[in-house]
Amino acid sequence: MPWSTWTDYNLKRTCHRMSVPVGFEHLVPRFPGVYCVRNPHTPVPKHRIIYIGMAGLRGGAGLRGRLASQCPHSGSERMVDMILDVQLSPDLEISWWPVENRREAKDLEAGLLTLYKQKFGHLPQCNVKEEITDATDFFEGIFQELLAHALE
Repeated sequence: MPWSTWTDYNLKRTCHRMSVPVGFEHLVPRFPGVYCVRNPHTPVPKHRIIYIGMAGLRGGAGLRGRLASQCPHSGSERMVDMILDVQLSPDLEISWWPVENRREAKDLEAGLLTLYKQKFGHLPQCNVKEEITDATDFFEGIFQELLAHALE
């Protein structure tokens, strides 16, 4: 399963958190999964990925509940604060990778963050909590697809 197409991720729904714009909810699946936020205008390609997160079922809404609602979460609030402080461009985009259940989403998030840190020496700009795993071999292909997708 490939990463979804990039979709706007912005403050148009609410000024307190990032989300997909109103009218785009139908694009976001109701499955658990992992999502990636990128700043496509960053001149340094390795800094385009600014956040990797996950969503469980969240009341049966999965990724849609996380990305197309007004429910706050720490990564989104951190991005809002950085935009308001002019430390981050408001022209962000988001892509997601659905999975079967919350455990798979958590494992995939940990694998992608571990591989990102191994490759670049740090977490993405808006990630603060390290989710480290030793089982990165399983996630290498998805990580390589994410890098190619984020740098397009």
